[in-house]
Amino acid sequence: EKSQPSLPEHTMSTHLWLAPLDAETIKVFATAYTLSARKRGGRVSTERFLAALPDHFKFQVARLCKDAQNDCKMSVTEADLPAPKLPADWQAKICFSTCIESTLLKCTPDTNLVKFLKLLCTTASRLHCIVDLDMPIDSYLSSGRENEPTVLLPPPTQAPDRWQSHDRAGTLSVDDHLDFDVLRIIMSKADSIEVLRKAKAVCTSWRQSARLTSCDIDWLVANGISLHDLLKKGNPSPQLVLSLVTKLPACMHERDGEGLLPLQYAAAYRMDADLVDVLRQVTAFKVPGSCAWANSAEALSIKSQLRPVRTRVDHGPIAA
Repeated sequence: EKSQPSLPEHTMSTHLWLAPLDAETIKVFATAYTLSARKRGGRVSTERFLAALPDHFKFQVARLCKDAQNDCKMSVTEADLPAPKLPADWQAKICFSTCIESTLLKCTPDTNLVKFLKLLCTTASRLHCIVDLDMPIDSYLSSGRENEPTVLLPPPTQAPDRWQSHDRAGTLSVDDHLDFDVLRIIMSKADSIEVLRKAKAVCTSWRQSARLTSCDIDWLVANGISLHDLLKKGNPSPQLVLSLVTKLPACMHERDGEGLLPLQYAAAYRMDADLVDVLRQVTAFKVPGSCAWANSAEALSIKSQLRPVRTRVDHGPIAA
């Protein structure tokens, strides 16, 4: 009995999360992308993308999408279009769009091209309102489409650490892979606290994800959010302040436009007592729990620059 020829396995490199794919995959992927975006001004729809794939990939992906209960209408005639010339920035559009970043994060060590396309199609279906426009999150929020992302699911209370460990491909379904951190990836594209504030007004799931992102120390450091920004634009918890100071010890000695240290600002505006206590401890000691730095030349120099701060309340407590 003659065996059917097996499809070529294009394995994904497990450490190239946001890097371009291998040459053979790029060739197939790029052709399908340009065909699907040919008449849409660079915007890609899931249906046209699948239609532009070669037959041996298209029919396989169609079957996989059907198994995943993902309806994709395809036209065979669209797949017969000649391949146009690739645009100069096609690689950036493919590898660094929201959809591709989300999909690459779900790949496991044994993810081949067919499984990758299956994840891609399901991700595109979940994120169609953003993927089709290839928009950053702040542009999406300001374009009057706040009420559309009802298909997005909230992330769990604690996201799994997908950078160090990966489950086997057969242990979790496609939905399980996609439901964890799609919203977190979208929110991580925000570059300011104001954008996350707008995101909180969209829906409950967006509010939860925006809150988790705003409390992510790596996001705060990457976007240059200082300790003064946290105190003036939000209500940070003592633990968040302590984590930020541990990550960036120099931020507790930064002064704002009025020359106030974070401790002085928090005390002057009578913020939470626990928050002021934490700021007092990290300001007095460079390393929490160590007394050696308090007597160093650097500490004495900083203390000599401190000045008393008068609050706006000069009298005693106001009677009830």
